[in-house]
Amino acid sequence: MNTIKVVEFLNNSNLLSSTKANLLYKQMLKYLNNSESLILDFSDYTSISSSFLNSTIGQLIIEKQLDSKEKLFKIVKIIGLSEDDMDNLILTVQNAIFKNNLLSQGQNIEDIYSNYITY
Repeated sequence: MNTIKVVEFLNNSNLLSSTKANLLYKQMLKYLNNSESLILDFSDYTSISSSFLNSTIGQLIIEKQLDSKEKLFKIVKIIGLSEDDMDNLILTVQNAIFKNNLLSQGQNIEDIYSNYITY
């Protein structure tokens, strides 16, 4: 099982940038395409944004067409996140699975989002 020490790999403890998220996502895919599972070690991070989680974990769920958090956690073990950030990760997972379900039903995501009223 491969391990990515996220802070070390990105050389940054503030996990906020979409550029850094894309680098991590590509590395995750590289490892997952060559093996069955991966450990993401977030030890020593300072902060993490929901957009960072969406661009890594959320995108992975969509790319691999995963339909449950159990399937995600079977291939990616997440360690080192605080309890609050783990809650944010679970929300990211639920949103990505919901998006996958809509896509599998042939729905256009942009149409759905454009119908939401924001205040």
